[in-house]
Amino acid sequence: MKLIKIFSISTTILFIVCVVVMIWCFVRINNKEKIAEGKLGSTIILNKDTLTIIDYSIFEENYTLSNGTKVNMFYLNNLKK
Repeated sequence: MKLIKIFSISTTILFIVCVVVMIWCFVRINNKEKIAEGKLGSTIILNKDTLTIIDYSIFEENYTLSNGTKVNMFYLNNLKK
């Protein structure tokens, strides 16, 4: 009887932790997506070329530029205008 109580309590705690981790992941992905969407259509100068950001990938963490080049999100988000 005591073993069943311990098992049910530990299962409940594990379930709560899983739900919290899932919510945290969803919020992080949602925030990254909002940042990436805000950059779509922006123009940047890269190696004497004026390029436009046309697409993004949240999971690969990169932007696709108008010439087909894929550039890291971290690089473009921190690029000074």
